[in-house]
Amino acid sequence: MATTDADRSTDETDESRAVVAATLDVPFECTFTNASAMNDLPSYPVPPLTTIRGMLYAAWGRPSLLGQGSSRGRTMEKERVEAEQAFRESFEADTAIGIRVLDSPTSKRDLRTRQKVARNDDRTYFSYPVEEETLLFPTYRVYVTGDEERCNAVAAAFRDPERLLYLGRSDNLVDVRNVTESQLVYHDEEEYLDDMVVPDGDGADPVMLPVQTERLGSYNARPPEVQLVTQGGSVESYYTLDDATDEDGPVVFIDE
Repeated sequence: MATTDADRSTDETDESRAVVAATLDVPFECTFTNASAMNDLPSYPVPPLTTIRGMLYAAWGRPSLLGQGSSRGRTMEKERVEAEQAFRESFEADTAIGIRVLDSPTSKRDLRTRQKVARNDDRTYFSYPVEEETLLFPTYRVYVTGDEERCNAVAAAFRDPERLLYLGRSDNLVDVRNVTESQLVYHDEEEYLDDMVVPDGDGADPVMLPVQTERLGSYNARPPEVQLVTQGGSVESYYTLDDATDEDGPVVFIDE
């Protein structure tokens, strides 16, 4: 939810907070497949927070947790998997993410072939056509806030990533530019934010955006979490950056 004065102490409203901002240019196409989709594959209009964090983990060169949720098929030691899960849980808890849409994408739909595994011992694969939505040439500006040390690490990863970065599918390349480190200034007043993704907003086309990844496993399993957002909407409070660029404006955070 958008933060209000009642949600935070006087000390917190008076204290500046570190923030890293970065512009994400998609030079070709991307898609953020709706997690509940089955035979039709629509895209979320903006990258889910889980996608942005995944891009950051790749920029740090951190190990992937895909397929590591159970002992069957696991390729990493259990202790390493648990350590990585603990790091990600700590990062999610200690940071918040905001998204601004600088250039809205053009949406197109194409028939694609999807492959499934039959439920039998032979692991037979079968294919069928689905309609998939793809977003062309979007530009987003993302904001990550947390303590100074975390923000320094985020800025360093954006500027000098360990791996080639993508946004969405593994072939959806993204160009990261205009990385800035700044401080947030809190404003306790109502504002309408046109191009900012607003939690619980009253703008057009509300969508349930994933903010926390599903975690498989035994004792630490959890379902995915989503947040209702709109592109544009009224907020009761917001932030500005004390060293804003032309691409910045009032800022709110989705998972705060």
